[in-house]
Amino acid sequence: MKIPYEEAVRIFQYDEHSGAVTRKITVGSNGVVGTEAGTLDQHGYVMVRFERYQSTSAHRLAFLLMTGDWPRGEVDHLNGCRNDNRWCNLEDVSVSRQKKNTKIRVDNPFGIVGVQYDVRYRLPWYAVIHSEGNRYIERFDNFFDACCARRSAELRHKFHPNHGRK
Repeated sequence: MKIPYEEAVRIFQYDEHSGAVTRKITVGSNGVVGTEAGTLDQHGYVMVRFERYQSTSAHRLAFLLMTGDWPRGEVDHLNGCRNDNRWCNLEDVSVSRQKKNTKIRVDNPFGIVGVQYDVRYRLPWYAVIHSEGNRYIERFDNFFDACCARRSAELRHKFHPNHGRK
């Protein structure tokens, strides 16, 4: 069960400038008044738990405390830092919008998102992009042209400038 707004403001305080969620009441030995709530999970997000309520991410709790409502979509960390929960770094976005601000995968061999190589084709390099449920592919004979096409498509489809960061 998600913590209701009235209960959240009774228990937690959110500092929009630092991004810290602190406790207003003492619970057990770890939850002392004034201490920062939450711990980092295995993915780098700050997770907050309180008694009978389900654990929630600090960035979603920040939305509740700032607006009075849970976010409707996903909460995107604009700068890509998962534990930077300052209000200016958070945005309520759709899943498709959030996918336009993701970092490059560690197993990407070419260093640019959406550029791939397939030796089976006459034009082995290709740029692929997914946007708003559609998939676009264009083939090229060299890496540079594929990279340019991918970057151009990111601009055309309004990808975030941080998309593809390391």
